[in-house]
Amino acid sequence: MKRKIIKRSTSRILSSLKRGVLGEEIKIIGVTGTLGKTTVAHMLWYILVQNGIKAGLISSDGVFKLDDKDFSYRANDLDQGRLIDLIENFIEESYEVLVVEVSSKALANGVFDRIRFDSGIITNMKHHDKDLYSTWEEYAELKLSFLNLMKDDALLLVDSSNEILDWLEKNERNIFSNILLYIAGETQNKVDENKFVLDSKTYSLNSYSEVNIKNAIQAIKMAQNYIQNKDHFVEELSSFQFPKGRMELIRSNQVNVIIDGAKRKEEVDSSLVEIKKRLTPDQQIIAVVGAEGSIDPDRKKVGLAAVHVADKVILAPTDPRKEDVEYINSVMIAYMEKDGGVVVERFTSQEEFRMANKESLKIRIQRVVKNGSVPIISFDENNYTARIDAIEMSLILANPGDLVYICGKGNDNSMFFDGIEYEWSDHEALQIAMDRLGII
Repeated sequence: MKRKIIKRSTSRILSSLKRGVLGEEIKIIGVTGTLGKTTVAHMLWYILVQNGIKAGLISSDGVFKLDDKDFSYRANDLDQGRLIDLIENFIEESYEVLVVEVSSKALANGVFDRIRFDSGIITNMKHHDKDLYSTWEEYAELKLSFLNLMKDDALLLVDSSNEILDWLEKNERNIFSNILLYIAGETQNKVDENKFVLDSKTYSLNSYSEVNIKNAIQAIKMAQNYIQNKDHFVEELSSFQFPKGRMELIRSNQVNVIIDGAKRKEEVDSSLVEIKKRLTPDQQIIAVVGAEGSIDPDRKKVGLAAVHVADKVILAPTDPRKEDVEYINSVMIAYMEKDGGVVVERFTSQEEFRMANKESLKIRIQRVVKNGSVPIISFDENNYTARIDAIEMSLILANPGDLVYICGKGNDNSMFFDGIEYEWSDHEALQIAMDRLGII
């Protein structure tokens, strides 16, 4: 494992210190990056707790204590006052360590300005949200504020394949703490999709995704900094249950379904490729995908990943925000048609879907498949019920042995239409669709 010291700059940030900071009475570990924050944070927290450390967790899935879970407060939605209240509560209950997800949005809004991190993890740095950050460098610049909220001689852990390493060296003079930098990932020796060797120990993950090997390595390396009398966590990782809605496999008597939080083209592509590896040639993937509205235009290319890998594609509302679902789907279709996608049907209302002859629809889909194209069915209604209908359609098209892949929401608990937030759950929507069809 490589290590280096990022030297202290002559400048210092004093404003936070003058206001008073949290982080002396409890060790706070921040986990930031573009992808994998939630999984790494949950893994790390689980390892700490399983080894007798009184540790808490604030993640995008909620607030977790040793024997309590509160889904009312999620890391992505916290303001500074609520975050401080939560941390002070952990301190009052004598917690030793707190693992916290740190989003770019929260950093930009100053949510963590009064926090001093004992250590931190940067999972990766991908250039997304291009409507907010025109270049990768501009996006990465925001992470300087994370580094500058770390204590002197704090531990920073970065994946070895991360392009942020060069960026850190270039910005060394702007980092205002002595940071001991550990680089994880080079020692991994993959055995198969869910097994890997690290420091001569073989780890097994209860996961449907190879990507989680890197997540696990970062969690292990950080845990070793806090559990120094143990050199491996094989048992802990084998029993770790991944957060809901992240390549989560749900089995039924008739069809298998994966609910995944992937929203971007690269994420969906990675997930679908992982799934395809595990299926036989006669097993098909029916993918339910959707694009968010009013943000990075590249998000609307998410359908390309489905067209490239899946056998049938169904477009559904995800988070249209102030954009119209029909418009979002039309943009997605324009990309997909250039790469072999063919629209079979577009439903503008639930009533239209209910009245449709499903057997006739299946025949038209098969014609598209025989012609070597990927059939697309689009649900265009500006209503969350359209997503339930899309999920139901995916189940209708699935034969025994096929797999339905539902992405874009994962464990999200709301969906936005025209600025209004509605309660939502892909898990509940799946159950509604299964109940309609009598699937157990």
